[in-house]
Amino acid sequence: MRKKERLLVVAGLLLSALTGCSKGDDSSVASSLASNISSQVSSVSSVSSEKVAARTHKTYDFYEVALANKASIELSFFDDYGDVPFIDEDTISGTLKLFTGLMEFDTTVSNSTHTITVKNKKTSAYCLLDFENRTAVYSDYDAFNESDSSTSPFDVLASTYKDSNNKDIYIQRQSKSVMRQGESVGLNLDNWNIPLYYQEGHFYMPVQTFNDLFLMHTNFALSFNQQAIFLSSHALGDLKDLFYANKPAARSQKMAQFTYDEMTLAMDMQYGLAWKHNINGFDEFISQVGLKTDLLSTDAIVFSNALARLLYTYLSDGHSSFVAGSCYAGPDISYSSSKTPEFFSPDYINLDSYLTEFSEARKAAMAKDAEVGTVYEEIQDTAYVTFDEFVANSVDLYTNPVTSEPLSLTDNTFAIIEWAQKQITRENSPIKNVVLDLTCNGGGIFDAAAYVLGWAVGYNSINGFSDAALTFKSVLTGGTGTTILKSDTNMDYVFDEKDTLAGKNVFCLTSSFSFSCGNLVPSVFKNSGRVKLIGEKTGGGACVVQPMVLADGTFMNLSGNTMICTVKNGVYTDVDDGVTPDYTIKDASLIFDRAALRDYITSL
Repeated sequence: MRKKERLLVVAGLLLSALTGCSKGDDSSVASSLASNISSQVSSVSSVSSEKVAARTHKTYDFYEVALANKASIELSFFDDYGDVPFIDEDTISGTLKLFTGLMEFDTTVSNSTHTITVKNKKTSAYCLLDFENRTAVYSDYDAFNESDSSTSPFDVLASTYKDSNNKDIYIQRQSKSVMRQGESVGLNLDNWNIPLYYQEGHFYMPVQTFNDLFLMHTNFALSFNQQAIFLSSHALGDLKDLFYANKPAARSQKMAQFTYDEMTLAMDMQYGLAWKHNINGFDEFISQVGLKTDLLSTDAIVFSNALARLLYTYLSDGHSSFVAGSCYAGPDISYSSSKTPEFFSPDYINLDSYLTEFSEARKAAMAKDAEVGTVYEEIQDTAYVTFDEFVANSVDLYTNPVTSEPLSLTDNTFAIIEWAQKQITRENSPIKNVVLDLTCNGGGIFDAAAYVLGWAVGYNSINGFSDAALTFKSVLTGGTGTTILKSDTNMDYVFDEKDTLAGKNVFCLTSSFSFSCGNLVPSVFKNSGRVKLIGEKTGGGACVVQPMVLADGTFMNLSGNTMICTVKNGVYTDVDDGVTPDYTIKDASLIFDRAALRDYITSL
């Protein structure tokens, strides 16, 4: 079945229901939504909710992010699904309340319509789960997943950037930011063999379905190792040893089948590059590349190897990756293009070879000029600022300003920019040209990229506006959004041209390894027309990374359904294919010959 038939986009489905009732009238909304969905979602096999499936239940330890946060949780098991755990409506509601402060939800249960309605309290966007027809409908999928700190569904920054007095710090969002709402999304869960049970007045859904429908964009998930259940991010922290406490073992056939079914649902919803890979649905695609049998294997290592091959050989997009093995496979399984090249496509291996090429060229240049390997260097009137990763801020730079040059190319990006700005704008500074070196930068954190953009193009001398724009499009819904930013790089709480490179000639060095945020920043630079790119076409990478946990506890990343774009003439264009430089230099040794490069720049 093709993806468009399995994943139904229900445009306008909820408009009358949402506008026709007052705030907080959840019962009438649930009833209206249930009526609408039954007529709008096609091909639903209606099975009576009175059918009783054999169920058992058991109480397990529940670890919330850390070993010290131990509670208990009741899980249910149905004979048809063996050791696949289910949770009821009380656990659904209680677990969602744990995210208060990040995302706050209200949960409403309707026994008359056999539905649960989950609402994002901030945006009022709903997800309606119909347990009789096994469907899920989002009024506005993007708004449903909007965090409390965001100004729109497409504001990807991790913080409000406000201090205790509600004063803007580090990054200031501008009022010119814009958004277009996407279409509603409906899912017929039968198409992925996903069960929902309504039994004796209670609702039961698989733990993994709860993850995929409600927690996906929190970057947290529930995972189960048959001994306890864990709420965590990919970084298990002090939960790791307990999660892997059992010896590696085979998965049950029912766990293997359910893991596969739920994985294809999540990938169909979340994979942002499916259209570029001509993937109509992941079950079909997996069959076409010959991996279905191994992905259904009860042998956890066989499954892991097949998943790695799917991610690295066939998707091969640079973001999708195998993070950690399940509790069945154990913690030691891992993949890399250097140690296990048989799992990687030639294109993926080439990406790593580009980094090696430029890293070696930089090392060779350091033999003549040691400062090539530092974050800040001056050659006459030209400043070079270099870092290899966009790293989030971890200190209070307002009370603890940077007083010496950061030592590492993977140091706090905010601190690197603060230091560079101090040097560039010091009294009697000779600097006329600023060169940002991203040739060995494979990406990192959006917030750090935003801070760099606010510094480099945060002030347009013609109109006083900022050209620092983070622009995204949802591949799933068609929604779009642009967040325009300014940065405070001199830590005076004022967001003005003194925080920027206004009046300087700004250049950015790129290579085929400049990937993800290392691709985003050059794309915004070029779109602004105010920064010239020098070097090679960037390596691309346009999707926001989506962390995922599978039903068997395998941890992975996927290129998510939100894509980095540029906007021209009102048209949103993704930057996955990379950005072409204004001036091409293929010789890596010239890039790191700072004196020669300075002469080249001044000749342009």
